[in-house]
Amino acid sequence: MQRRALRENSYRARLARRLRALSRKHLRRGWRHMQDLLSREGWRVNHKPLRHVWREEGLKVPQIRRKRSRIGSSSDGIMRKRATRKNEVWAMDFIHDRTQDGRSLKMLVVIDEFTRECLALEVSRHLMN
Repeated sequence: MQRRALRENSYRARLARRLRALSRKHLRRGWRHMQDLLSREGWRVNHKPLRHVWREEGLKVPQIRRKRSRIGSSSDGIMRKRATRKNEVWAMDFIHDRTQDGRSLKMLVVIDEFTRECLALEVSRHLMN
């Protein structure tokens, strides 16, 4: 079997170089904004190949990292602290699920935050009654 050797698409390579340069300049902008900037520069590119090149190059808008909320009011707020010993902080969670026949199941899980040990696991169809 014989196959033709693929030639590198120079247009696509130029587009990738320009996208990298624009994304370094405009850090908080995505591919849609880049398409607008490219069209202002005279590039005629459809959104589908542009988005494909954007993904191939691994370009992403960095996610904003939110600060964790403080405990208490703004005047006497303290930072969240991790548990330092056993039985200092317990966490509880309700889990809702369904059986194969469609009937509901409710679970109450209580864990110790320091040891990650499950202290209680209550399963019932009606936990609140």
